[in-house]
Amino acid sequence: GGGVLGPCCLQLSPAAWAWPSSTAAAAPGGSLGGGLALRRAFSAAAAAAAAAGNGSAEKREVDLDGEEICQLLTHTKAKEAPPKSAASHSGAGGGVYGYGSYSSYGGYTRNNTRGRPPVAGAVGLGNLGNTCFMNSMLQCISNAEALSSLFLDDAWKRDVNRDNPLGMNGKLAAAFAKLMREMWSGDYTVVIPTEFKRTIGEYAPQFAGWQQQDSQELMSFLLDGLHEDLNRVQRKPYVETVDSKGRPDALVSREAWRRFLLRNDSCIVDRLYGQLRSHVTCTNCGFESITFDPFLSLSLPIPVRNSRRVPVTVFPLPFGSAPVSVVVDMPITASVLELKQRIVELLGEDMLPWRAEGAGSGGDDAAGGA
Repeated sequence: GGGVLGPCCLQLSPAAWAWPSSTAAAAPGGSLGGGLALRRAFSAAAAAAAAAGNGSAEKREVDLDGEEICQLLTHTKAKEAPPKSAASHSGAGGGVYGYGSYSSYGGYTRNNTRGRPPVAGAVGLGNLGNTCFMNSMLQCISNAEALSSLFLDDAWKRDVNRDNPLGMNGKLAAAFAKLMREMWSGDYTVVIPTEFKRTIGEYAPQFAGWQQQDSQELMSFLLDGLHEDLNRVQRKPYVETVDSKGRPDALVSREAWRRFLLRNDSCIVDRLYGQLRSHVTCTNCGFESITFDPFLSLSLPIPVRNSRRVPVTVFPLPFGSAPVSVVVDMPITASVLELKQRIVELLGEDMLPWRAEGAGSGGDDAAGGA
């Protein structure tokens, strides 16, 4: 049901079927394109034939693979088909019930799920296609109180800058505020971020589709967009970069921050921005340049572990001695000889009957085993 058949040849009884007038006549739950989408249906023609034969007017079910298939919806009372957007897409499998029916900017028909979350803010976010990258970022942002608390009331509306060419006329701030209020209202267990997704896609086409994107890029766009939407500076003056020129760092830092605020002054700056000190030295002439630059987020690498913990049980001689269990942290490229040498370092030569220099001579020559 809802699948799409490829090109095929059908031999049906002319009295038992009728072709749809157009591909637009496809009923919800199936689609026409590249072949016929066929569903199990009641055969009105077969029912009429049965009534003529034995006086019974009962409708009967017809097999999907049978030869008696009537036009979709002709076996029930006429129902007004839901409007189908010209820009609609189908979910997985060709049917309209894959991820849900949506328009080019995400006119999802799904609604928030009402219910009381176990704790405040513990609300799920429904995927709109492959948008787990967006939802994971939003969950982190939602639980950053310094940011989410700004949008739980209407105080942010006082700072909306509708004349900022770098902003979004306050639309992004409004969509984000609506999403935060829904997530923290205590009225829903699942929230569908449709309006937020649509607003993001309107101003950042790279996020308008339904494919995976980079969470950090979306977060940077969101935070910068919120800042520009709420920037209190109506006209941004031209400012030059501040260089140290041998002056104390504290003085240079304050001056750099003062100039930054001449162009950027918002509640996002008040709570989320910081300052980085950059020190560059020329390798040829030795000239040093110290600058202080604002930052909104820091990208940190995930540590890569180049070692592994190896559990070892040592059975010293003479036989019958109590075994000793140790866990040795070794490089992933270490050899067995290096492992034995490390065990000697940990337990001491007095406890073990072999010496490190003879540990690699073979199991038969060693006085103990590991």
